[in-house]
Amino acid sequence: MPLFLAAHRPSAVHGPAQNPEVTPMSPQLLLPCTAARYGAKIHGEAVANGKHYLYHIADAADGASLRSYLAPFGKAGSLDVVGASR
Repeated sequence: MPLFLAAHRPSAVHGPAQNPEVTPMSPQLLLPCTAARYGAKIHGEAVANGKHYLYHIADAADGASLRSYLAPFGKAGSLDVVGASR
């Protein structure tokens, strides 16, 4: 399966703290069983020090399916999904 890097940057106006639809579901979204429904496997995630950027490293069938899986984050800011290499 191809490897991808996803970067989420919450917006000050629409970020998770201001979006009651996204905040409660964020932990459920990151469960392996939820990712598997989209054909994705999350290898790790990290928040950049001093920033509110959330990064995911994942395998997925394609970028579109990973983007669909992470779509709730896109509602709260930007979401970029790019191909990566090991």
